[in-house]
This record gives sequence, C-alpha cells and structure tokens, in this order.
Amino acid sequence: NAFTLDSFSMVPAIGKDSFLARQSFQADFITLKSGAIQVGPVDIDNYIKNNILNAGTATIDKFHFTDYRDKQLPFNSGIIKPLTVNLLKKIPQKLAIKNLILNNAYVEYTETNTKTGAAGTIPITRMNVRILNTKNYNFSPADSLTIQATGYLMDTAWIHLRVKESYMDSLGGFLMTVRIKPVDLTLLNPVLMPLASAKLESGYLDTLSMRAVGREYLALGEMKMLYHDLKIRVFKNGDSTRKNFLTGFANLIIKNKNTSRMGQVFVLRKRDRSAINYLIKIAMSGIASSVGVKSNKKMIRRYKNE
Repeated sequence: NAFTLDSFSMVPAIGKDSFLARQSFQADFITLKSGAIQVGPVDIDNYIKNNILNAGTATIDKFHFTDYRDKQLPFNSGIIKPLTVNLLKKIPQKLAIKNLILNNAYVEYTETNTKTGAAGTIPITRMNVRILNTKNYNFSPADSLTIQATGYLMDTAWIHLRVKESYMDSLGGFLMTVRIKPVDLTLLNPVLMPLASAKLESGYLDTLSMRAVGREYLALGEMKMLYHDLKIRVFKNGDSTRKNFLTGFANLIIKNKNTSRMGQVFVLRKRDRSAINYLIKIAMSGIASSVGVKSNKKMIRRYKNE
C-alpha cells in the first residue's frame, strides 16, 4: 500500500528563449524536479472500486521549482484565477492526502523589468513545507487546508509562513501569518536593483510579524515591522551609475526607523492574478504601510463605513 519514486523531473520540450518568443502574452516558463517521493499508506481498494485516491502521507525530498516570467510582454487580463482551495476543487481526480511534506525544497522566481528588460531573481532555499488536509471532495463545515512553511529568502532571511483556508466558505476566507527573524535588509539589493531601479544603502530588520484575514475580494490585517537605519538610493533605468533626483524625495518619505508603529494591511485583490501573487501583495501592503510609503487607514475606514 505504498508508492515510491527515486526521482522526478519535468522540463519544457523547448528552451526558454524559444518558449518566450512564441508568446503573445505573459506566460510562466516552469521547471520542476525532486529527489525521492514516498506516498502511503494508499487505500488501493477504494481507488480500484471508486476511483478515489486516499493517502496518509506524501513526502517529497529536494523539491526544486523554477518560474521565469517576461514582464515586457502584455498581461492577458480578465481570466479569473482561483484561490488554492478552489484550485484543488477543479482537479477531476478525487483525492485526499492527510499530510503533504516537502523536505529541503528550493523555489526560484525570476521576472524581467518592463522597461529595461533586466531580470531579478528571488530564491527561497532550505524550505520545509507541511500541507495538511489536502482534498477536493467530502467536505465538512470545519474543514480547512493548512500550509506551514519555513525557508530562507535569498538563502539568508528566515521566514515562517502559515496559511489556513476554509473549504466551505463561499468567499474563500483564509488566515495568513508571517514571521521574519532579524536580518540585514541590503540582501534584497540583487532584486531591487534590476526590478525597481533602487538600492538599499543600509537598513536592518529587527523583527517582522504579520496577521491578515483574506477573502476572494480583499484582505485586512496588521504588521509589526521594527527596523532601523533605513536608507535608499534611486537610480535611472536600472543603471546604478546614473543618479536620480528621487533619492532625496524617497528618503524624505520613507521613515528611517520604526520602534513601535503598527502597519496596516489592506489589499483589493486583482482576481486575474494568482493566489501566490495575492499573498505577496498582502505582505507588501503591510511593508509599505510600515515604512511610510503608503497609508491604508483611509481605505480601511471607507471599507468599514461601507
């Protein structure tokens, strides 16, 4: 009653450049591979008689996932992307896996700047992920999909993510929490320089914790992001040798430190973007509020009044 693989890999039949050259809209060039995979115990009789795949634990070692997207191509808008639970419900094969475990996983996302074409890569390494109650049938009112993940952003910053999404909530309600340990923020420069034409001259994160409630259309929450000595430099069109007058303005807006202030999270979801994009926007909303780039208080007040 067990299923095992020594390894697995999936790569596109054509190379990345050829793939992108054929696209009229933005598309993801994805590769994935893994080490050993073990699934069990599997209810073989239920699968043979009812075509239902029930398993206790699925363990995947050294899962390696890469995603490349060329943002210079136009975005194909208007196609609604489901959140995680609704995505599971679209799988035609009935399945239920109590524990899905990824050991020592690696995820890498790369995108290009819309103006300069420069590419920025965000790797998350040494990931350990546990997904509880993965299923797409036979739901009860208390059923939720739970994702617990830890990893290292840019192979340095320790991050803990927890998402719990209801199977029965018609609005796709979920709870999201994030924690990050103290870290030197200049580690983000390899991403900020090509994608945002900006560089952190200095900055140190003392702690970050966020709690948000998301739904199909919006998310609300709070972030506690304590940091000090934050200074940024802005340059022109990805060229770090060309100074930009916006540097002084940016440092005027951004608060140099935060010792107690709570950031507010408020995101109106763009439903033609992916669930992962939604989670990132939620986190970025809290960060922007914490450093003073954006205030969400007026939007939250309007939402509560409505």
